[in-house]
Order: sequence, then structure tokens, then C-alpha cells
Amino acid sequence: MAVRNTRKNIVIGEILQLKAKRRSQFERCAIALAAILAAVMGRMLLESMGIIPDNSIITGGVMMAITIALAVVGGTASIEATKCSNTINGLRNKYGVTDEDIKNYKAAIAEE
Repeated sequence: MAVRNTRKNIVIGEILQLKAKRRSQFERCAIALAAILAAVMGRMLLESMGIIPDNSIITGGVMMAITIALAVVGGTASIEATKCSNTINGLRNKYGVTDEDIKNYKAAIAEE
């Protein structure tokens, strides 16, 4: 069964692209949060081992800069994921695309 180039199929293709983008944005957000945790735990470990001095102003400033930068990365990724979700929901409502339509489209693409 060949996939016809109807408007609904074009919209389904767009939805699949948006889902992939949303997934990558969620991954970016999770990686940023994990990096923040790793930075904080690394600082605590280095301080407890005596490699860097406790409560150093320089260390505190570097940690603050790192965590703010990673928070910005995670926040923008979260915003982009939300935008993708809203666009997907809008396209689904406007064109009446269901999960079954998407499964059938994927099956037709796999057959080709």
C-alpha cells in the first residue's frame, strides 16, 4: 500500500517530525539536569577530598555560572518541547489525526 501525498499524510509526517524534535528536547533537558547534579556533587567531592578549599569564592562563582548556564539550556529545551507538544495537539485537532492514522502511516512507510 503506497502512501498517497494527501494533506492528512503530510500533516502526519509533520507530526512525526515534531515528535522526534520533542523527544530530543526532553533529552537535552534531562542531560542539563544531570550535568547540574554532577557539577554540584563533583564540587562537594572535591571539597571533601581537600582538592579545592571549602567555601571558596572562586569555586562558588564558577559553580553559579555553570549551574545558571545549564539551567538556561534545560529551560529553553523544556520550552521548545512544550511548543512542539502544543503544535502537535493543534495539528491533530485541526486535521482529525488519530493514533491509528499515525500507526497506519508508519506501517505504510515501512512497507515501501
